[in-house]
Amino acid sequence: MKAIKKYSAIVSALITPTAFAQIDVSLEYLNWTADTNKLAYVVNDLSGSVIPADIIEGNIQSIEGDSDDGARISASWKSDDNGEVTLRYTDFSSVSEDSLTGTDLFGIRYHSDQSVDIGEPFEGSASSKLEFDYSSFDLEYSYSLEFGNSGQIKPFVGISYVEIEQQLTSNYIEDTDIVNVKEQADTDAFGLRFGADASWSLTDTVNLMARASITVYTADLSGGMLETEVDDDPVVTNVDTKFDETGSMTDTAVSLGIGWDFYERDNLALSTALVYEVHSINGAAGFARFPDDVNDATILLGESDINLNGFSLSISGSF
Repeated sequence: MKAIKKYSAIVSALITPTAFAQIDVSLEYLNWTADTNKLAYVVNDLSGSVIPADIIEGNIQSIEGDSDDGARISASWKSDDNGEVTLRYTDFSSVSEDSLTGTDLFGIRYHSDQSVDIGEPFEGSASSKLEFDYSSFDLEYSYSLEFGNSGQIKPFVGISYVEIEQQLTSNYIEDTDIVNVKEQADTDAFGLRFGADASWSLTDTVNLMARASITVYTADLSGGMLETEVDDDPVVTNVDTKFDETGSMTDTAVSLGIGWDFYERDNLALSTALVYEVHSINGAAGFARFPDDVNDATILLGESDINLNGFSLSISGSF
């Protein structure tokens, strides 16, 4: 009976709010840009030979990432012994587009044997659109250490699950000939994170904050491409290729910002922060590529380096 009462007391202490010295909830608005490599889709103003197997020279047209909106929500439980557990969810999506019209174009997203006027430049238009979706779940444990009269550092360790979906749609039009290329690159990854948060009080209510972390993931990489060609016959030709691999991925992240504690009364404190954040992701699934100009049927799944950067504006409550 004594043992039952003892364990009942422990469980009760763990599940009641009084087990924590403080609970924090934060909502963030994100304005990020997703920059992905290898998103060239057409060459224009050709100045070199255009005979197949020769070098093509000209101006490469690529998609550049546009800034878009996202959101992040987090909840933290702080204990009396300076420990803290944080659960965080991040969601970000963006759409970037580019197009070009010209008399001397050479498409580079399609297979050479499924192209408009095979291996030759064409007069018409080319366009490409990238749809990018990023979401992550993070669970971290940190321990707060004081340094100096106004500084605090919190080393942390955690786990992270991330999903990255990229879809690239390119169109090449010459008169009644149309080539449509849809490419997909998906990453599902789970990994370990290490890093530290730091803050310095500039005044009683204003503080400077910084964060650095590295996450090492084991990733499932998948993708594919579907080429559809319609000529003036009309004839439709589909080339459907799919890939599935396992690899490793890293995410190196740093941020710097400033916070303001603007309200405190009884057991409630409110604050806001403006932060600039950069994520350098290496090893995510990339789009298909053609590794040589000899074996036309050789297609490989590429890797993608992704740079997420931008500002976040948060409002947080502590009680």
